[in-house]
Amino acid sequence: VLVQPGLYVENIDFDGHNIVVGSLFVTTGDTVYVQRTIIDGDSSDSVVQFGSRETETAELSGFTLRNGFAVLGGGIFIRDSSPTLSHLVVSGNWAGDDRAGYVGAGIYMDRNATPHLRNVIIRNNRTQNLGHGGGIYCSEDAIPELMNCTIFNNWAKYGGGLVADNAFPTLIESVILNNTADDKAGGIWTLNHSTVTLNDVVISGNQTDDAGRGGAIFNDLGSTIIMDRVTVSSNMA
Repeated sequence: VLVQPGLYVENIDFDGHNIVVGSLFVTTGDTVYVQRTIIDGDSSDSVVQFGSRETETAELSGFTLRNGFAVLGGGIFIRDSSPTLSHLVVSGNWAGDDRAGYVGAGIYMDRNATPHLRNVIIRNNRTQNLGHGGGIYCSEDAIPELMNCTIFNNWAKYGGGLVADNAFPTLIESVILNNTADDKAGGIWTLNHSTVTLNDVVISGNQTDDAGRGGAIFNDLGSTIIMDRVTVSSNMA
C-alpha cells in the first residue's frame, strides 16, 4: 500500500495482514516523505497496532506517527507479532489514564513480540501520572531489535527512555538522549530478569527528577545489561 504525502487522521490495525504500508520514501528513498506523510491518531487509540501474529513481512515505513493515546502504546502497539518498522518518527503520543501501571507512550510490545526497528526516531512521547516507559516499554518475553534508532526527549514516572520488564531488547548503533523520569531511570530501566544488550550505543543527557535514581540506567530485580562500545555521559540523578 503506497501512501501519498498528506495528513491522515486515523488509527491503523494490520489485523494479521502481512503487507507493506509505506510512504513515497519506499519508492524514492527520499526521507522528506517521512515528515510529509503523517498518521494522526486523534487521541482516540494507538496510531498503529500489530496484534494478530503479523510476521516480519508486515512492514510500516516512511511515516510520522503522532497524537496517539492508549492505555498501552500510544504510538505503536505490538503483541505476539514481528513487524518491520523502518524510517519512522514516533512523536507526541501518550499512554495511560488516571491510574498507575499504564505504559509505553511511544511503543509498547509484549507476549513474545520480536519487532525489527530500523532508523526509527522515538521522541517527545509521555506517559500519564505513574506510567512506565516514555519511549518504549517491552515486557513478557519481547525480543525487539533496534538498529540506528534514536530515543529522545521522552518522559515517564519510571523509565523515561526504555523499560525492559522480563524482556530482551538489543540496541545497535543507537542513541538514548535527554529522556526524563520522575522517579527512576531517566534512560533505561531493567527489571524482572531482563537482559538488555547494547552495542555502539550512546546514553547521554538523561535525568531523574526530585529524589530519583538512575539518571542513565537503573538495573533492577535480577536483570543484566551487556555493554560493548557504549558511551554513558552527562546524565543526572
